[in-house]
Amino acid sequence: MRITATLPALCLVATGLAASAAMASGTDGSSSTTESEADVTKPQQRLQEVIVTAEKRATLAQKTPVSITTLTGPALEASGETELGNALRNVPSLQIQGTPQGGEIYIRGVGANGDSNFVDPSVALSMDGVYTARSERLYAPLYDIARIEILRGPQGTLYGRNADGGSVNIISNDPTTDAFHAGLNVQYGNFDLRHADGYANLPVNDELAFRLAGLIEDRTGYFSNGGYSSHVRGFRGKALYEPSGNLTLKALVDYSHQYGPLATSVPVPGALPSPPFPAGGWPTDAANPWYVDPYHPPDENDFKFLTSAIELDYSMPWATLVFNPTYSHNTRDYLTNLVVGDLFGPLSFSVDKEDQYTVDVRLNSPDDSGRLRWVAGFYYLWDNDGEEAGIGTVQTAQLADGTNVNLFTSYTAGAPASQSVAGYGQLTYALTNRFSLIAGLRHTNDRKSNAALVLSDYVPGYDSGQLVSTSKWGAWTYNVEAEFDPVPASMLYAEIAKGYKAGGYDTTAVPPMSYGPETVLDYELGSKNRFLEDTLQVNASLYFYQYHDLQVQYNPAISPPLPLPAAYIPSGASYSYFQQYIANGGNGVNKGGELEMKYRFTRDDQFDLSLSYTDAYYGHFAQVDLAGLSGEPMAATPRWTAVPSYAHSFPLGKGLLTIDLDSKLSSSYWTSVNNRGSRPDSFQSGYTRSDASLLFDSGSSWSVSLWVKNIENHAQIQFGDFPLNRNVINFPRTYGGNVMLRF
Repeated sequence: MRITATLPALCLVATGLAASAAMASGTDGSSSTTESEADVTKPQQRLQEVIVTAEKRATLAQKTPVSITTLTGPALEASGETELGNALRNVPSLQIQGTPQGGEIYIRGVGANGDSNFVDPSVALSMDGVYTARSERLYAPLYDIARIEILRGPQGTLYGRNADGGSVNIISNDPTTDAFHAGLNVQYGNFDLRHADGYANLPVNDELAFRLAGLIEDRTGYFSNGGYSSHVRGFRGKALYEPSGNLTLKALVDYSHQYGPLATSVPVPGALPSPPFPAGGWPTDAANPWYVDPYHPPDENDFKFLTSAIELDYSMPWATLVFNPTYSHNTRDYLTNLVVGDLFGPLSFSVDKEDQYTVDVRLNSPDDSGRLRWVAGFYYLWDNDGEEAGIGTVQTAQLADGTNVNLFTSYTAGAPASQSVAGYGQLTYALTNRFSLIAGLRHTNDRKSNAALVLSDYVPGYDSGQLVSTSKWGAWTYNVEAEFDPVPASMLYAEIAKGYKAGGYDTTAVPPMSYGPETVLDYELGSKNRFLEDTLQVNASLYFYQYHDLQVQYNPAISPPLPLPAAYIPSGASYSYFQQYIANGGNGVNKGGELEMKYRFTRDDQFDLSLSYTDAYYGHFAQVDLAGLSGEPMAATPRWTAVPSYAHSFPLGKGLLTIDLDSKLSSSYWTSVNNRGSRPDSFQSGYTRSDASLLFDSGSSWSVSLWVKNIENHAQIQFGDFPLNRNVINFPRTYGGNVMLRF
């Protein structure tokens, strides 16, 4: 309760504090220290400004009325961050829940707790403006990154599709026409980590430039069975063409390939699975949480992602036209038996291939200095996420003599297709120099189809034929905001925003069943402030969510009836199978707040602190299997987290040495929606996880860093939703170093 009292107080007193800060800084709220007065051999005492594109135009983060956190590329590189999921782990109100294929992002309690093969994410992930719904992208390699923007709260107007929880936008560095420059980053670490990435900026003339970047990484697995090893190859090419002052053309091609033993699960100590599993339960090692029993080899995966995009910006006297078509293709090969291991025979194999086309066309007002700023656009997405070969659901029966047989197998028959069409617009009108109103509106139409086929494995001859289904959904989403700037260094904003996520098909059900969309309505109050000559930054927000028809994936406690005629069911057979149903839950409420503070109290010292508080509970569920979840705390949502960090710099020769320490403190939370009474192993107790880095910048063309992550070497549960008493956990302590060269 102390945290919740502090957050609104910070929001309400921000105006008074800002006025005092403005008096100390000058009447315009600006710093009294100029760049020419600063000693360039030392770090600047003022906090740096960050430019973001959260509102589809370049703005200063502190002047953008959105709850946003930015991670800069140089900081990620110095701390050894080369994977998206790890980079996001300390963002306020954000939690990563592991899945068999990757991970799902939760923000303020809103996230998709299921496999992205069956349910869309609730937090929109975009890479250089290209939307992706694949949970495997949490493994995405990070190199030559400008920044990552994390927007909290529904982004239903400008981002629209599946952004009812927020959005995460990864922006890589663009080419420039100024001069040739290049860089190389070489990294070594434990678990035989060998990593190298580099880039080259290649200007041809004043109008044309290219930027090429690449990555190669190999690492042995974190787990005893070799799970979560890393074999990654990546390439990115970008082009910039500016033939005139009013026309800019950008092109992107991005390719990544990750292969080898990836996902794995660990046994729960003391758990006793039923026969035919080992008597006494899965073997465990009390001294090693990352030990995996010999019955569970890691998944063998092969992921290939290709993304291409063009962005054309044409400035006219009355507006700027932005035309942004994209094409993505990915192939995902799985060899998996993550749940029951190899006791039922060889690992199952599947191949998923997906093509995605999007077009975003918009008009932006030409001048941000006027009283009226606006954007209007059209968005189109077409996607076919097809399982070319492999198994959707297998039903296993145990005969009277104890023999185990596969009773039937369901397959995807033809590529499930998705189509989304939307029109949107947003207006910002400055009533005075200090007070502005913002209003946005979007309408989205979604269409999804699915085709399945069921064959009998036990008795040849049963063929269900194609089971084809199509569903349509649509929704209006909006945002209404008021922004007040008591002084130039401070902002107060109030917002009402609605987000929407499309429905879909539960393809593990036979025949597939559809589920409806979910929506989130957000009431939010926020404040952004700079004090003490731009050395202290205090941002705070309070929010109250009303959500409707939340989508929840769960494992039924009992097997549903067989979809086969009685003649195909063995006499006296007992049967069960691993099901993952998706249901729409009842209405509910989330509420909480966040505080982000940065204080550079000397040129050499900076203290950062983020606090988040989330009070999130599920609404009423009509399903029998989910009845016990009604009113329970939401999965992957600790009530509070705190991330303090401290950085100190001091001169060393002609260079600068910086030490950075940070730690995440989290309260306890559930990692699963299933059987909480009988599955206490899915409960994660409170924990502390700390990181440290040491960076020496020579002041010229090279720098060196050392880093260590998860200093405590403690394991936390990321996903406790598997049957047969198994969990997905985080990685152990890692450490290493970087050498970074600039040319």
